[in-house]
Amino acid sequence: MIIEKNPIFQQAYFVNNIDEAAKKWSDLYGAGPFVFTHHHKTDKFEYRNTSDEADVSYAFGYLGDTMIQFIEQHDETPSIYRDMFARGEEGFHHIGILVSDFEEELDRFLKMGFDLACRLWADGVDAAYIDTRSVNGVFTEIHGDPNHILGEFSRWKRAHEKFKVGDTYKLERNNKISYLIFYWQYSLMLLFYQDLDSSLFDLILAVDQPFVASFSETVQTRLLNLMIAFVEYFDIVLLLLY
Repeated sequence: MIIEKNPIFQQAYFVNNIDEAAKKWSDLYGAGPFVFTHHHKTDKFEYRNTSDEADVSYAFGYLGDTMIQFIEQHDETPSIYRDMFARGEEGFHHIGILVSDFEEELDRFLKMGFDLACRLWADGVDAAYIDTRSVNGVFTEIHGDPNHILGEFSRWKRAHEKFKVGDTYKLERNNKISYLIFYWQYSLMLLFYQDLDSSLFDLILAVDQPFVASFSETVQTRLLNLMIAFVEYFDIVLLLLY
């Protein structure tokens, strides 16, 4: 029932070195390119009733329609990763599902008797790790799906679709620029009230990314806030009309 309602979008592996893992998967399977987040910090964090946050780095990339995540922990702080793997060990850690109603889905898992191991808020999105090892041998991540996150995931997937032998396995990450471009694209979709062809998306990205990147941080922030307000306004209008 869980898979039918919220398909698995991510497979996550705990590794000793995220750079080496990404390179190996890129060479072996054609996965990537991968986005790297080193020594990630959250805005809000709780692990089994404590606020102690482990020093962790991540790499994200696509293989087909599935997101692949690599996780590396740099210290011995208790964590959902050390729950499964001691230093030097590697393995499959969790599956991820995208949900629109985060609180409802989290409550559903808890009512089924599963333990909430970790909950966090980072990059403008909720995430929770449920201990489902009794069912599938790994954790389950419940991940929110706000528009800016879906836009970033879409950018990574488009990069994977263009990825070919000989390309670098690393993809530069610039959240503010990526979010701004996504909201601009989404605004055009709302204006035309139809999905844009993928080739048009690529054209917009090619033109907009260097253009937006030339703006100062202050201008980027103001433009992003303006686009978010524009999108939210149109969402409300469409809800009222339809």
